[in-house]
Amino acid sequence: VVPAMAAGAAVELPVRVTVSGDAPDVPEVFTLTLRAASDGAPLPEGSRNGVYTCAVSGGGSAVLTIPCTREGRHVYTLRQEAGQRHSGQYDDRVYYIAITVTPEGRTAAVYGDADMQGGKYDVLEFRNRYHGGRPGDAPTVSPKTGDGGMAVYAALALVSAAGMAVTAGQKRDF
Repeated sequence: VVPAMAAGAAVELPVRVTVSGDAPDVPEVFTLTLRAASDGAPLPEGSRNGVYTCAVSGGGSAVLTIPCTREGRHVYTLRQEAGQRHSGQYDDRVYYIAITVTPEGRTAAVYGDADMQGGKYDVLEFRNRYHGGRPGDAPTVSPKTGDGGMAVYAALALVSAAGMAVTAGQKRDF
């Protein structure tokens, strides 16, 4: 169970983004996306169309402040959007968050499965790793060469020959 800190009529969920390996010189900005998975689930201020996003630069943290003024069980998903560096291995896990609001108070639980039956997490963390290449390298595009041209022509010739064989076989049947 995530320690849900009360902040007035809200639940605050701390989230960490960690980076290891050959991190780039210019920190990558990671986007966290919180989506309402149940009808009417309140979202933090600044959300649009049932989605709230926040950015974390490099390894760092954020606090999701989810308003809890309406009673009921509110369900959310939290994920980190994939990064853009070729040398990056990005954490693609999805957290399933259930916040229950009753007259007695608020509780928050975070699960690793959509059925919310598995193990619960006490830390919301996305772990990213960089490997190979020089730190700070941007994605590179390889120039096109004519080396693979013959393979394309050979494949076209085979398809053409197969089509002619099928056509010749159909003419004999008539």
